[in-house]
Amino acid sequence: MLTQTLVVVLVIAAILAIGMLRESRRERSLRTWIKTKTGARLHWPFKPEDHPFFPAADLVERFIQRPPLGWASAVQMTDERGEIWFVEFHTTPPGRDSAFWITLVASRESSGDKATLPTAAERIEVLGPWTCWRRENLITAPLLDEILASRSRS
Repeated sequence: MLTQTLVVVLVIAAILAIGMLRESRRERSLRTWIKTKTGARLHWPFKPEDHPFFPAADLVERFIQRPPLGWASAVQMTDERGEIWFVEFHTTPPGRDSAFWITLVASRESSGDKATLPTAAERIEVLGPWTCWRRENLITAPLLDEILASRSRS
């Protein structure tokens, strides 16, 4: 009995250690990416109340019809076109048994033009000057590069 309990504890500890290692690598990757981009900031962890000028909670609620279960990190970028935010949140969508992470992408164009929207966006929401859509999973450097490349092409 003691050995079975010890094995279960060791397996759980190994799973947690692997998760922490992956998250640490992801944070390091994002910090490296941010250093190469002018006007980019990483908010790790992200707390919506620290950014009252950006309505993250309201935008997320437009998608999921309730507050998220939690927040992770965010990337904020400002350039000549305006501002774009990538914000991670945790939720359990209706009809699903388990929670997962989603990245909200929110764009506010300084010129008043419409935001450049991805062709794969399944749903677009607008709140005041903010146009947003979502991507499943967490923020990664390839995701940031993909969305910013489509933004610069238009």
